[in-house]
Amino acid sequence: MNLGIGYYSEQQYSLLLRYADDRKALHDTWEEWLLQFGKTYSYLKASGIDVEKIDVDINHLLRYCHKQGLKNTGETRSKYIQAKVSGEIP
Repeated sequence: MNLGIGYYSEQQYSLLLRYADDRKALHDTWEEWLLQFGKTYSYLKASGIDVEKIDVDINHLLRYCHKQGLKNTGETRSKYIQAKVSGEIP
């Protein structure tokens, strides 16, 4: 099974900051987030982990959260991304 890592466009990251229930745990800017994303992605690939970049649409994520009865937190976003990798959700 592949490991998924969520990718947010600048616009989608702005929406994430607006709607995340764990806003204080997130980077303040997309640029800061993108730098960390790049480091994490590169580290995983260099470690031999089969990692798949998953584009995240915040509106779709919010529908997932609502349907599952979950808050929009890092844990929920991880579950959402893995559900996308596994094909559980389109």
